[in-house]
Amino acid sequence: MDRTIPIIGVQQAATQCVELDHGGSYRRYPGTIVDAPEQLRPGHECQIDLTVVPPPAIVATLNRVRVYSRCLIETAHGSLIRESLINTGETFGPYRRKGDGEAEKLSDPITTPYSGGSPVVLLKQEWDRNYGHWLIESLPRVGMIAERYDIMQCRFIVGDDTGPIGAVYRDSLTRLGVPPENIVPLADGAVAFDELLYPTPITVQPWIKAPRVIRFLEALGRSMPQARPGPKRIYVTRDPKDSRRLLDEEPVLRIVTQAGYQVVSPGNLDFSAQVAAFREATHVVGILGAGLSNLAFAPRGVHLLALTSETMQDDFFWDLICHKAGTYTSLHGKAVDPAAGMRSDFKLDEKTFSRYFAAFASTG
Repeated sequence: MDRTIPIIGVQQAATQCVELDHGGSYRRYPGTIVDAPEQLRPGHECQIDLTVVPPPAIVATLNRVRVYSRCLIETAHGSLIRESLINTGETFGPYRRKGDGEAEKLSDPITTPYSGGSPVVLLKQEWDRNYGHWLIESLPRVGMIAERYDIMQCRFIVGDDTGPIGAVYRDSLTRLGVPPENIVPLADGAVAFDELLYPTPITVQPWIKAPRVIRFLEALGRSMPQARPGPKRIYVTRDPKDSRRLLDEEPVLRIVTQAGYQVVSPGNLDFSAQVAAFREATHVVGILGAGLSNLAFAPRGVHLLALTSETMQDDFFWDLICHKAGTYTSLHGKAVDPAAGMRSDFKLDEKTFSRYFAAFASTG
C-alpha cells in the first residue's frame, strides 16, 4: 500500500499565522582560513559579500496535530509540516523522505494525547540536546511567542531533560520568566495536541541565522546579573570526554595563559556561568564546538581565533561572527582519524599557532 504523504508549509496547515520581524537580511564577509583542505573550503553559499535572507519568523496556531519523534508535526489530514523537519535526514521518526515535497510513512506509533494545560508551545526539535543548537536555534523562538502571548501562562514542550542539557533547558527558560512548572519535558514518541503554538525555525543549519536570534541572546545576556566583570580574553577548551579534542593542547595552553587569557571549559559550567564567561570577552581563542555558541553573548566586534580539525568545515561559527561584526580566523590542524570526519581529534603545529596567535592578540 502506498503510504506517501505530502510535505507542506506551515501556512497551509495553520488556523492562524502571524509573521514577525526576523531582523532583515545580512551580509557575510571574509574570514581567514588556514590549512583547510581544498574540498572543505567554503562553497558558493558562503561566498563573501553574499546577502543572506533568513527564513520568515512565524507563530502558527495548529489544531489537531500529532508530534512524532523529536519534532515532526503531522496534521489531522495526514500531511507533514515542512518547517518541523529542521535538521532531519533521509529517515526521520516513522518517515522516509521521498523528495522535496513527499515522505513515506513507515509505521504508525502509538499516540498519547497531551493532557497538560494550555496554551502549549513546541520548542523541541532535532539536535536540541546539543547546547549550541538549543541556544541558537530553539531558545530565541521564545521571544517570538513573547510578542503575542504571556509566556508566564504558556507551557513549553522541550526534549527529555535527563542529563546536563535538562538543567540548561530549565535555567535558560526560567531566566526568560517561564515558571519551572511550565517547562514540559517529553521523551521521543508520538503525542497528539488539540491546539499547538509553533514558532517556526528562523535558522538554517549551519549557515543562516536570523538577526533577531543574536539580538535576543544579547538582550538576555545583558539582563542577567553578574557579580563582577567577566574576562576580556579567554581560551575555550573542550571536556576530555568530548570528540574533536586538541591532543597537543599543552603548548597552546602555555602560550595563551602567558598572554593573560583565562581558560574556560563551558561544558563544565552552568548556563549563567557560561553567559558570564563570554559577556565581556573581546578576544576568544578556542576549539570549535557547542561552547563557542556563547559568542552570541560577547560584545559586538568580538575577535575569534578558532582551532579545529582539517575535516571540519568553517560555517556555523563564521556566520555567527559575521552577526557580531567581529573577525574570524580558523586554524585547521591534522586529523588523527580522518574517517571520523568532524568528530576526529586533531593536532596543531605549535609554530603555526604561535604566529597567528601573535597577530590575533594584537588586534584592537
